[in-house]
Amino acid sequence: MNDQINSNIAENSTKVIEILKSNSGKMSSWDIKMKLGFSSSVLYMTIGYLIANGKVNVYQKDLLYIIELINS
Repeated sequence: MNDQINSNIAENSTKVIEILKSNSGKMSSWDIKMKLGFSSSVLYMTIGYLIANGKVNVYQKDLLYIIELINS
């Protein structure tokens, strides 16, 4: 089961990277969630995976979290 979850997170991270690339390299976590139809849990596991792998930075702007590609 863990292999399936890890595989899904890796696949979802590719989707997040692609959507970020098509939106100037950064978007709010809310916009990513809405465009990809992820649950909050899936979104945050995927963002955590991307952070751990050095693919994105996250910062807060007002009440939103902005996800930004590193070296986009």
